[in-house]
Amino acid sequence: LSDGDSCADPCFDNQDCPNGFACNGSNCLPKSGSCDCTEATKNVKKLCSKDNGIGTCVGFSTCDPQQGWSACDAHEPAIESCNGIDDDCNGIPDDGLPASKACSNDSPLGSCSGDALCMGSIGWVCQAQVPTAEVCDFKDNNCDGKTDENFVNADGKYAKEAHCGTCGLACGQVIANSASEKCDTSKVVPQCVAISCLPGYFLKNELQCVPNPAVSCSPCIADDTCYGGKCVQVDGSKYCLEPCNNADDCKAGYSCNNSLCQPDNGSCDCTEATNGDTRTCTAANDIGTCLGVETCNPDVGWTGCTASQAALEECNGKDSDCNGLIDDGMPVSKVCFSKNVYGVCAGTAQCFGASDWVCLAPDPAAEACDFKDNDCDGATDEDYKDANGKYSTMAHCGTCNNACGDVIPNSLSELCDVSKTVPQCVVNECEDGFIKLNDFQCIEVPNVQCVPCSTDANCFGEKCMSVDQGSYCIVSCIGGKCPNGFACNNGSCWPENGTCDCSAKTAGSKRTCSIPNDIGTCFGFETCDVAAGWESCDAVAAATETCNGKDDDCNGFIDDSLPASKACEKSNEFGSC
Repeated sequence: LSDGDSCADPCFDNQDCPNGFACNGSNCLPKSGSCDCTEATKNVKKLCSKDNGIGTCVGFSTCDPQQGWSACDAHEPAIESCNGIDDDCNGIPDDGLPASKACSNDSPLGSCSGDALCMGSIGWVCQAQVPTAEVCDFKDNNCDGKTDENFVNADGKYAKEAHCGTCGLACGQVIANSASEKCDTSKVVPQCVAISCLPGYFLKNELQCVPNPAVSCSPCIADDTCYGGKCVQVDGSKYCLEPCNNADDCKAGYSCNNSLCQPDNGSCDCTEATNGDTRTCTAANDIGTCLGVETCNPDVGWTGCTASQAALEECNGKDSDCNGLIDDGMPVSKVCFSKNVYGVCAGTAQCFGASDWVCLAPDPAAEACDFKDNDCDGATDEDYKDANGKYSTMAHCGTCNNACGDVIPNSLSELCDVSKTVPQCVVNECEDGFIKLNDFQCIEVPNVQCVPCSTDANCFGEKCMSVDQGSYCIVSCIGGKCPNGFACNNGSCWPENGTCDCSAKTAGSKRTCSIPNDIGTCFGFETCDVAAGWESCDAVAAATETCNGKDDDCNGFIDDSLPASKACEKSNEFGSC
């Protein structure tokens, strides 16, 4: 059966079967083909489904006792499409579709591209704008890729009178009180500017029409800043003056003169408001221009200039020629003289402003040794110099205030030695117990007895004499007296042992000595004996060299100058060889 296997009664014909059944193949089978679709279940519905490789869709079958269960009303599963229906019966309508897809709206005015969106049962709906005629609204109305192209110039600026600088801004009534306007496209952003103003207004600038002002005595540069008046010179400066035909056209304090309302006191900046104020004024001549001040009197204008007349500059601490510099143009200095009983000194005078010229020359004075020309006679320290210009006096030797007398220690008297390039104080005599070492030193008298010397100059006033084998200083006998070990002979103290280098200090010491002869010179030693002096030389006398292992001739070689051999003979009882 259509609803599954069921038990069936056997039969031979329809009469064997109950109502609603028919004998079919020896079995009583329900006419509806179903055991559960009977009159009792007429119009009852049951779930059913259709499936394929796409999905499974669920529906209902309805019971008709005569026909059985109706065909399943579920739709056949299909690929999902935009229709608001769950085509593939997965429980989600319109799923798996793209979020959008390209579309366009076309008309004779243009084609606008956009995205179509799935709107369920409505299907895909194109969201692109509808092409329309281009208007100035910052949009691309006809979708040609250009925005407001009919309202901008080649530079992309909104340059139309009806759309100046932006959409919808129409020149003509933008600027208050303007009579005419234009779109100025020279600006970065085009702008409506005024060309002219309504009567009673003037064009202050391209963006302003303001009421005509009263311009009398307003400072100006040219007529076009005077709003119908004239820019003229008034009391040294330029001011606007309003036009007039007669005196009635001018306000109080002004009179009509040359068709202009001019101030009665001849000044535009001297009024009741500035009464008593001062301003600078000048007085000029061929030498210069001096500044002063003058005072405002509204009745007569500026009056009472205090400027002085320029004069040639002089030394007085004032700007006489009014060039801004005091005492300028004066020489830096000029010659002047200072006089008294000592002489006349020349110098320079300098300008000290209100103190006039001040002479800076020194006052003459008695000549003193101070490296100056005190009396201004052209000579310096002349009373203290010799003919060669050297400081040669004892009180000023070589330089001022260098007095000879106590300069050199231990000197008894000094002299100013003018033979030197620069005179110097030198020793004349030394005090007792001192001796003159040189021009500048007095030293204690030294004990020079038996001191080696080469000349008398080495002996500090004593004599350099030949003693024994050398030269030594020999002192003079004073009153015939000599030191121990010395004897007075011919006014000099001579060593009693005949030598200067053998004394108690050198007792027992030795010195070399030699004995020469025709063969050679042999060396030896002498020994110091304080009483006797140097003992006899212990050297041998040189002899002809012999074969004895000695240097007989004292030439430094042993057994030299001998033949290498000589004939000899040995004899005994056996014979002679």
